[in-house]
Amino acid sequence: MRKDYRADLHVHTVLSPCAEIEMLPPLIVEEAQAKGIQIIAITDHNASANIAAVQKAAIGTDLVVLPGMELQTQEEIHILCLFDTLEQVFELQKFVDDHLPTIANDPEHFGVQLIVDSEGELISQEERLLLTSVNISITEAFYMVNKLSGLFIPAHINRKAYGLIEVL
Repeated sequence: MRKDYRADLHVHTVLSPCAEIEMLPPLIVEEAQAKGIQIIAITDHNASANIAAVQKAAIGTDLVVLPGMELQTQEEIHILCLFDTLEQVFELQKFVDDHLPTIANDPEHFGVQLIVDSEGELISQEERLLLTSVNISITEAFYMVNKLSGLFIPAHINRKAYGLIEVL
């Protein structure tokens, strides 16, 4: 028997500087449910710190929250990296952290980067700029995600900025 699912595999939280302040775990879950979405992937820019909070906020609902990351390669291409487990994405996070430039975030220019709990309460702020390219090529990123048994999906491939077709 076939079952159809509605999914959004490119969801940012308040950890991504491009996200709205309303992108808090309980509100993300509430909005997904209101739109009839059964599966989401949390894919913050070069970061994974809020995934567990959204997963916890979804407990008791039918919403499946996949761990992921939107990785910005050195070519300035955005890649969705999706996984089955937090352990997989945290392993990618270690690799990204080792290759992320040590540039301080400018909240006035890029926006705040908040780490929150499942209720949306502030835990801390990420001080490094996440909206930047890591020193990882698209090829290296592909092999790393593949090694971790994840899915590697170029995001917004036809956009001029950060799109695979335009950049390559």
